[in-house]
Amino acid sequence: MRNLGAQYAVRRQKVVTNSALVEATLGRMPDPTVEEAYVAELRNARYFGNAGGCVVAEDDGVIWTHSPTNYTFRLSLHHAFSRLRLGPLKRYRKVIHLVTRSAESNYWHWMVDCVPRFRLLKAAGVNIQDAVLLVEHRNLPYQLETLRALGFSEEAVIVPDAKTHLETDTLIVPSYLNPVLTPETITYSRESLEFLRETFLPARDEEGVGSMTKGAERIYVSRGRGVRSFANDEEVANYLQGEGFTVVRCEELSVREQARTFARARVVVGLHGAALTNVVFCQPGATVVEIMPPDFVQPHFWTICEQAGLRYAAYCEDEKRTGVAGYRFQRTEGTAVDVARFGEFLGSILKP
Repeated sequence: MRNLGAQYAVRRQKVVTNSALVEATLGRMPDPTVEEAYVAELRNARYFGNAGGCVVAEDDGVIWTHSPTNYTFRLSLHHAFSRLRLGPLKRYRKVIHLVTRSAESNYWHWMVDCVPRFRLLKAAGVNIQDAVLLVEHRNLPYQLETLRALGFSEEAVIVPDAKTHLETDTLIVPSYLNPVLTPETITYSRESLEFLRETFLPARDEEGVGSMTKGAERIYVSRGRGVRSFANDEEVANYLQGEGFTVVRCEELSVREQARTFARARVVVGLHGAALTNVVFCQPGATVVEIMPPDFVQPHFWTICEQAGLRYAAYCEDEKRTGVAGYRFQRTEGTAVDVARFGEFLGSILKP
């Protein structure tokens, strides 16, 4: 195993917000920890399954730290102990294990939980040219673009499913950035965030950050009618356009285009959602204002902004809380934002 960084704690500053709910919820969360970074090389190991999968050592023991299953944190509940039959065994010489829980269909998890694990491969000097990559994806455009940017062709990628069962001379496993995926532990090293910037905002890019006169300095990240959108998105967009904001729909842009758009922005406003992952591309000192649904108060972007040197503020309308977790029933969908109240809060954040 090659150690690439020691574990350390990150101290988060008190959140700037209009909301007692946000202040109390985030204030109760402990300072998160950047986990120890390493790359493990396992000889004659096996892998089976998907949704985190299962790594089995040469002595047939399950390696728990490399075998996470979605939201299952008890070893006795791991699917390795409920499988009656495995798929046909296939053998490979060298496999890189990048299966990352929840990354197969979510931009946030793909970009901050999965992609920076490639940094560890690079730091460890792993030769990827003679290996196949084991990673779950759904052929989404941003996933294919990312794999190409990282030097992998589609032919060199194995997408595991329930029947996948393979054995390899060498199984290479970069450590997980956020092993248990709980909100209280969400944090990522500055090196991981910088890796994303270096990958999608190369210094030699003539249309990149150096051309700050192009593009909008104020952007509103619209979710349109997507999951956890709010009812009056168009009204909010119209108000912000009147304040000099440009409406951005990230699903219409490539990853590199999203990176450039956020790198040029000095102010970013958006409802909580995966599109705000792109704040990692903002320049230090930029301001991020997240509209936080009262049923889904989460520290994701507060933490990222702290690590990336961004000014962060959260707006929330506490009285609209239903008490039902947003991730379970998407109860935040259809909630309207009080534009006048939000405008007043935004003005207080942006005043000279």
